[in-house]
Amino acid sequence: MKRYSLKLVWIFLIAGLISSCGDEDSSIVTDRPDSVIDTDLNYDYAPERFLTQQWNGQEQPLYREYFDSNVGIYYDENVDRDITWTRSFTSQVWGYARDRYELGSNLVYAVFHSTEVTPFVGNIYDESTTNKYLFDITLHEGEASDADKDLIIEMISEIVQKSAFGVNTSPASDLWQAQWKEIFMYDVYSVLNMDEDAQRIKDTYLDLAVTYPSADTYWFKNWFLSIYETYEGGITLGKFFETVSINFPLDDLGISYDHQLNMGEFVHFFSAATGDDIQALAETAFGWNDEWNTELLQARSDFPNVDYPFEPTSEIVDLTGFATITVSDENPGGPTAGEGSQKLIDDNIGTKFLIFNYHTGFWVQQNFTDGQVVNRYTITSANDASGRDPKTWTLEGSNDGIGWTQLDSRTNQVFGSRYQTNEYIIDNDVAYKYYRMNITENNGDGLFQCAEWRLKVLRLIQQ
Repeated sequence: MKRYSLKLVWIFLIAGLISSCGDEDSSIVTDRPDSVIDTDLNYDYAPERFLTQQWNGQEQPLYREYFDSNVGIYYDENVDRDITWTRSFTSQVWGYARDRYELGSNLVYAVFHSTEVTPFVGNIYDESTTNKYLFDITLHEGEASDADKDLIIEMISEIVQKSAFGVNTSPASDLWQAQWKEIFMYDVYSVLNMDEDAQRIKDTYLDLAVTYPSADTYWFKNWFLSIYETYEGGITLGKFFETVSINFPLDDLGISYDHQLNMGEFVHFFSAATGDDIQALAETAFGWNDEWNTELLQARSDFPNVDYPFEPTSEIVDLTGFATITVSDENPGGPTAGEGSQKLIDDNIGTKFLIFNYHTGFWVQQNFTDGQVVNRYTITSANDASGRDPKTWTLEGSNDGIGWTQLDSRTNQVFGSRYQTNEYIIDNDVAYKYYRMNITENNGDGLFQCAEWRLKVLRLIQQ
């Protein structure tokens, strides 16, 4: 009987110790803030227990207070550990934003200070945060104040506009400046069924006028809220970022937008998000002028494939279907082989052109019977071995195959995945019979490969 009693005593002692760790009881550890006492419970997504801040002009220790599958909460050494409302609130906001704007599976690192700091946000492209989604703010109150809740959502709104759908920049911050946060906060509170807070945000911003892009502009009332209530709320906001990410050109690294949307492009892509032509709404919200009207017509010409009813003024024509291919170095099996040069223009990204013994003088050339104006082209990476991808090249045009005019030059190009198509827009209005791409560098492999190279023209539709 005594033996069984001793076993029970040991069982209760062990259970008590396990319970203490799970409840984050700091009494069993000395010389550490309460926040570091927790258990990772074998979660793969558990963030670091300890961070050294190296952003926002500061360097100080930070301790993990809490984590779940959405968020890691960090407090500095002096934040009151009894403040726990930040946990579920931040987790819910980030969980919604991450899903709506396709921010991947990453957690957000939420850093809170006891002293005044300049609010800071970073994303997965930010080296100062070691490529983390992160925001850093001051926690002012013990209870969940309106100001603190709003600031958390505002920080996440900044991450969203700089990271939505995998692109590293906001497409429209030059236009809406600080106004994006207003509709984002309203949407988040509405989705989380925090109706009093949603109404508070609406009352705060409904009659707020700013001077951009024109005097007496009511961004919240006349633009964002009108779209939000007329169409699909936050779904439409997400569709705007998605449509831009799919159609708008990226920089040479394929990470950030090539430039900010102008007003015509902004209205064009928001029309695509709603499925309606909302130029009239833009005129009500912002006024209108000849410059913006020209930009809208140009946007419809440059990006004719977005989904809303408008009268197209232009079309993109794939010219490569009328071309033959010539190369400086051929596949050992010849042009018609399974990986011969004809696969480069067969309009099938599942095939590829492959050569051995790649060298910097290698070129590929498309030939036309009659001169063709080319003002854009696409290149698609092949199925494997990214070291074989083209990296640096020039594009030239000629009408006799002897004298050549350089039309484009690209360096350090990146294909983020296999079968990825990159589009390049060039300024050219001259018709050439021959177009040659001189591929002066690949990604370091001794072989070269490419799935597709298509020459195209954006031209006006004959009415």
